[in-house]
Amino acid sequence: MKLIQAPQSATIMASVIQAKTLNTALMTVRRLLRQQSATIMASVIQVKTLNTALMTVRRLLCQ
Repeated sequence: MKLIQAPQSATIMASVIQAKTLNTALMTVRRLLRQQSATIMASVIQVKTLNTALMTVRRLLCQ
């Protein structure tokens, strides 16, 4: 796989790392949901924020 543009590939790498971090955060949220039902609302808001961040990452990748 040849990298055409260095800045673009750097952005992709950063986005992939960011996506992995978001997945880890989502897994943590799910673990919290199993433990405490009181944190459901806070977790839902957090998940929405993570989804927005993921959409931003995808938008960056598509440019």
